[in-house]
Amino acid sequence: MRKIILCGVLAAACLPMASGQQLKFIDPNRITYDGQCFRVNKQDTFIYSGAFHYFRCPQALWPDRFKKIKAAGFNTVETYIPWNYHETDAPANLDDYTKVHLRECQEWIQMAIDQFGLNVIVRPGPYICAEWATGGFPQWLMKYKPADFKGDWLRSDDPTFLAWAKHWYRAVCRALERFQITRRPPGKPGIIMFQLENEYDYAGGTSEAHAAQVKALEQQAYDGGIEVPFVTCWTKQARSSFDGQLSFVMDTCNFYPRYDVGSIAASLAKLKKEQPSAPEMVMELQGGWFSENGGLLAEDQEGINAAQITNLTLYCIQNGVSALNYYMLFGGTTFGDWTPPNITTSYDYFAPIREDGALGEKYRAVSAIGAMLKEYGARLVRSTPTPIEAKTSDPTVEVALRFDTTGARIIFVRNTSTTKAVEGEASFPGMAFHYDLPAFGSKILYVPKDIADANKGTWLPKPVAELPAPPTADAVRVPTAMKRFDDGSGSGDDAELGVPLSSQGYFDAGYVVYRSKFDAAVTADAPISIKSFSNEPAVVRLNGQILSRADSAGDVQVFNATGLLPKENRLEILLENRGYANFGKLDTERGLVSVTIAGVTKPLHFDWTPQTLGVREAWYNRDEFVSDDWASVWLDTAATLPRKATKESTSKVGMPATHLMAWYSMSFALPAQTADEPTRRLLIDATGNGFIYLNGHILGRYWQEGPQREYYVPESWLRYDGKSNRLAVCLRPVDGVEALRAVEISAYPDRRKE
Repeated sequence: MRKIILCGVLAAACLPMASGQQLKFIDPNRITYDGQCFRVNKQDTFIYSGAFHYFRCPQALWPDRFKKIKAAGFNTVETYIPWNYHETDAPANLDDYTKVHLRECQEWIQMAIDQFGLNVIVRPGPYICAEWATGGFPQWLMKYKPADFKGDWLRSDDPTFLAWAKHWYRAVCRALERFQITRRPPGKPGIIMFQLENEYDYAGGTSEAHAAQVKALEQQAYDGGIEVPFVTCWTKQARSSFDGQLSFVMDTCNFYPRYDVGSIAASLAKLKKEQPSAPEMVMELQGGWFSENGGLLAEDQEGINAAQITNLTLYCIQNGVSALNYYMLFGGTTFGDWTPPNITTSYDYFAPIREDGALGEKYRAVSAIGAMLKEYGARLVRSTPTPIEAKTSDPTVEVALRFDTTGARIIFVRNTSTTKAVEGEASFPGMAFHYDLPAFGSKILYVPKDIADANKGTWLPKPVAELPAPPTADAVRVPTAMKRFDDGSGSGDDAELGVPLSSQGYFDAGYVVYRSKFDAAVTADAPISIKSFSNEPAVVRLNGQILSRADSAGDVQVFNATGLLPKENRLEILLENRGYANFGKLDTERGLVSVTIAGVTKPLHFDWTPQTLGVREAWYNRDEFVSDDWASVWLDTAATLPRKATKESTSKVGMPATHLMAWYSMSFALPAQTADEPTRRLLIDATGNGFIYLNGHILGRYWQEGPQREYYVPESWLRYDGKSNRLAVCLRPVDGVEALRAVEISAYPDRRKE
């Protein structure tokens, strides 16, 4: 255990903690903080940051996103670092780092700091949430859970879990150490914060266990060479004023209030009271919200528009916040099979920078705030509040006052009505002014000390220029596709029913096919019950016929068995792994537990295919087709394709399925790429659940329940100049039906006013 560093041990800038302890910063000339703000490179700095997940954006497009972030006035960018993304395969032991690959993360940080002059906040978990599979934990980790451990093992203080968490931290620290601002040339940006754990207050377990894990992570990070401030969010143990080691960790808040902006004041006041020697920081300030399967796309949700992000941001500053990070600033896409069961492939988030890089009114709003902070940020971080009793023409208008160090008055004026614009007069002792606010509008009136008439002050943030119209392009409709059925045939391994897939070495989130032959004890029709670990949806075929579902209760699904034979029945079960939860119970298992026929659990011998035949043989990237295996099908080229849909709108459109899964492979061509090339989307009309592939890349999951029917197509994955682009879709039946009806590749519409 390292010694607690106290003031007086070497010369250093010191920060008084609530307990009287003095916190030492490794290099206070590079990064330090006090009770009001951070100081970066010896300058009082308003940390204006936004989340940008490199793992949700193809690397070729990083410069475009960084350019837009920098242009909006941000000085910092933040990212999670998902363990399971960087160590997909199980290492041989705790000291084996050959399976850890962090180059992508390093290159993203290098680009941020060297090419775009941005500071970086890193959040390596090990738990990240992030609407990401298992909250960032690798599935292989579960095989190390002690058999006698009760409760949630992940995020606990169990010695075995902590040993593996330290394994991850050793790898991360080794990769990030050189990018810290303390290791960079004087005046240059770098990593300025390192987050431990994440939103721990929402996790199960005791406070003592939480404290033990945070301390273990902090110690490992320190031993690994991390010199910048340790932070966390919603982790009350880090606000401890008596534990010497936890006093080195600064806690922050996360806020997603939508229109209920005023509700955050109490949490900020509590943070300041419990952590008086650290600045008020919001690690996650609402930049939008994610979309869920069967729900609304982010852009259709209430309370996350441009007016709200301005109102929320200025209210934070009014309440003393001097460091904030929008989550998300750029949302991106959850490519592959990294989505949890309930989350869409699109992670657009209705963020200021949209999934495809498009800009709209929210981007203009944060750009205006960024311009304001460039000029006034250093004054705002040292400003102090002054209670006032203000009178306004409208009861929905609130007024607050702060003074900066020059004596200037910083007057916050906020309209709490989400529907009504207001114009009127406001006054408090010694000051009167006219205001004009849109619905839910918020502004700052900056009045220098030597100006008596407030109406001669400056209204902030100042509006920024209108955005140009995006380029357009003709839509491309796909007229035909090649179709082939996939029943998971091929040599399979012996299946162990009742044993989780992770314990059998399968950590993917795709489809699994089980097969068995058996003799029936009865000849009459009888129900077949399928029990799985997490009630994964199943497609069941008996003797070549897809069975209809009769009932479902808990983790048991019951199917109507028709055509049951006394001899040689063939049973095939496609189990849909819908992904792994990112929140709540993380150590869930997948796989088939048992099969019951006519009320009797038969000891059937199953073999299984951990991936369907189409995945194993890469049908998604095939240009040649054997006519006996593939058949040509026509697609609709006339009907208008919807951007969003529900299960009810398409679930019964198509022929009854006869196979466990179908694959569709098709091609399209695009003209030569131009300097102002538009971003493109894939519109798809289909019935079923499955995956979409483009030129060998997994675009993401297709869910029958919707709402997503529009998929971002990264420019860097496309082929131009008339070259063939290969698109593939695999679909398993939903309610006995699967079908692909239409596909279009087109430019995104103009979304500047969304």
